[in-house]
Amino acid sequence: MFKKYLVLLALAMAIFQSFGFTISNAESDAANANQSGRGLVVETAWSPASAPGMNTSALYFSLTNIGCLTAVLETVESPGFRHAHLHKSSLSDGITTMESVAQVEISAGQTAYFKPGGLHVMLMGATRSFEIGDQFKVSLNFQDGRKIAVTAKVTAPGAVMMSDGGSKHQHDHDLSPMSMN
Repeated sequence: MFKKYLVLLALAMAIFQSFGFTISNAESDAANANQSGRGLVVETAWSPASAPGMNTSALYFSLTNIGCLTAVLETVESPGFRHAHLHKSSLSDGITTMESVAQVEISAGQTAYFKPGGLHVMLMGATRSFEIGDQFKVSLNFQDGRKIAVTAKVTAPGAVMMSDGGSKHQHDHDLSPMSMN
């Protein structure tokens, strides 16, 4: 009888998740540094510290759609910055360019990686100075009205925080334009 109950419970959880609902444990979410919102999971949100006197930075993270419908990220807001825009960097013929992106579509079951040299959020007009180790709030705003509150950590310039398969680790890389391949 107990096995039937467990099978039914697992089936019900799978059905809920297929419709974009999440069943989570707040303690385990906090321990894994995941931040989620109805079928979307944000991991490892970080921003490199700006050079003294600069009021711009970038925001990086991974955004996984565990729901069954495409999610469309349209805007980003942060009380720590006057402006936040979706951007994409690319390298062509040895020249790095950056362009504004109107929205980012994340298909069901897919992950969008916001990382140096690719998709990122450009943060402009810092309302205060941020030091290594500080944190700031960000809101990811989706086309369907969903908003995910994210806490980003300020890291050392040149440090890269990554998330792969749930294990988070830090690498130090030289991200100067000459070394971006």
